[in-house]
Amino acid sequence: MKQINTLIIATLFASAAFGQQKNPSNKKEVDDKIKQAQGQLIKLTPEQKKMLEQMGMSTKVPSMPTGTTDADVKTAVSGGGAFDVPSKNNTLISAIPQITLTAATVSAYIKTLNDYVEKGIANDAKQVGQNVYSYFKTNKYKPETIGNEGIGFWTTGQPEIAVYIMGRACADNSSDADLLSNFAAMLGMGGAPHRAIPLLEYLDKQYPDNTTILNNLGQAWFYLGETDKANINLEKVIKAFAYHPQANYTQCLIQQSKGNTTQAVEKMKNSLAYSFSLDKINMLRKLGYKVKGSDMRKPFRPDPNPLGLKNFVRPDVPTSYEDEMRLKVDWDAFQKQVGDQSMALAKEIIPYQQAAVAKATQAYKKFDNKGVKEISEMKANSVLPDNLYRIVGEKNLEEMNKDGA
Repeated sequence: MKQINTLIIATLFASAAFGQQKNPSNKKEVDDKIKQAQGQLIKLTPEQKKMLEQMGMSTKVPSMPTGTTDADVKTAVSGGGAFDVPSKNNTLISAIPQITLTAATVSAYIKTLNDYVEKGIANDAKQVGQNVYSYFKTNKYKPETIGNEGIGFWTTGQPEIAVYIMGRACADNSSDADLLSNFAAMLGMGGAPHRAIPLLEYLDKQYPDNTTILNNLGQAWFYLGETDKANINLEKVIKAFAYHPQANYTQCLIQQSKGNTTQAVEKMKNSLAYSFSLDKINMLRKLGYKVKGSDMRKPFRPDPNPLGLKNFVRPDVPTSYEDEMRLKVDWDAFQKQVGDQSMALAKEIIPYQQAAVAKATQAYKKFDNKGVKEISEMKANSVLPDNLYRIVGEKNLEEMNKDGA
């Protein structure tokens, strides 16, 4: 009988915690919910509390952190604003190095950035970055190739390793504008836009009106909360390419923060046109706009040699003893080419294997010593990746149904 009562109480408690018709919108309402939960727990016997814990349910009601405001509650309940614009960060703005870089001083500044990065990233990320960089350096890879590896780590969700490798590549060749621009972009997105500003301003003088540099500079000012300065640079980007994905995306956030919903919709539509993502579709939906298939541009130039099979020309197949003797040299050369290429690919894949091991180690640490309840509460990545063709097809079908086709 006690077991049945415990299950009923557990169900009621879960309903009280998770099944509210209306989420609390301010601090007082949260306090009321906490008191309500505490009242439920007081009625439980020690045996019932033990059974709840065995079921993976906590019998402790968390208290609200000191200094919590109504705005904090609203942000937490909503999961954060999709259109949030960073507040002006006067601390970081005042920390922007007051220097004007030149070709003669940029190398020294890169060194200070690398020291800053090395102190700021986790030890395991630094170790992986050092191993990957050492491998490429030992095997005499060019800085450009090493930088590309850094971008690879960034795209796989490992920013600390990426920024470490990119910084080292820049130190090896501080005259490469692409490396410097990518390094500055990583610093900006990684939480150090103030450190990126001098480097981007230097590049802007070297390459005026370059849309990549202007966009990175605009994004850096945006992260600092300087939306006016950000807009100045982003407008130059838009003037050169009206559908620039990143510039339009950021301008959408700025316009929405000012209450200009119509302009925000147009900016996000322009961002979506040449760069598809479900996040953009969802943001347009929140702005009150329903995306159509014609809003998304499909790529129309497929890779003519996607598997690289045309890079190899197989010798003729012998049909007689004479042919075999004549073609032996060609086949020996072909097999050597295949062997050499296989060895080269095996070397190139080593950093990715090291990264996979590092990622697996991080995943193990993430789940180690955690119970079923904690693991189940972790957010999982979407199983289905964004698919441009599927989404466009769905939108076109919706429009056909609407027209009665």
